[in-house]
Parts: sequence; structure tokens; C-alpha cells
Amino acid sequence: MGINLTVKETAELEITEIIDWYDFKKQGLGDRFYKELLNEFERIAKTPKIYSYYKKDFRKAALKRFLYLIIYKITEVEIIVYSIIHGGSNPKLIDRKIS
Repeated sequence: MGINLTVKETAELEITEIIDWYDFKKQGLGDRFYKELLNEFERIAKTPKIYSYYKKDFRKAALKRFLYLIIYKITEVEIIVYSIIHGGSNPKLIDRKIS
């Protein structure tokens, strides 16, 4: 059984934007992205410490078929997802999103 995973509101907005963008490119692609994202959330909740550190207390998990990273932090009581960001993004952009 995994630890509770919480998605910050800013990350939820990012998810919605990504789904909309993929659906604009090809109908149904947004659903495929979302399904893969949820599967990765389950893996993180079950084994949060297997993923590498991004910075300080933050870790990153990469989606397999989509070039996106999940940036999250493990606390004593939960896992908090701070951002879903394109893997090719400037690291400074990621830093701004998690600060």
C-alpha cells in the first residue's frame, strides 16, 4: 500500500493544459497521456524513493511515452506533486515552479 499522493493546484492546471494540447494535436491523445500519468502516480505512491533526486528534497519521475517529468517531494505524511513539466524545459523554469 502506498502513501497518499497530493497534486498541487498549479500541477493540476498544467495537466489540463497538456491534455488539451495533445487532444488538439490528435483526438484521444490527451486521454492516453492522462492514463500514463495516473499509472506513474501509482508507481510513485508505491515506491516514491526509487526515483532520482532533482534538487534538494525534490525528486523527478519521467513518463515512458511522453516527454514529461513529474516533480514531487516526499514528506512524512504524503507525496506532493509540484509540477508536470516537459522534459526539454529549461531547468530554471522548473526551479521557478517548485520554489
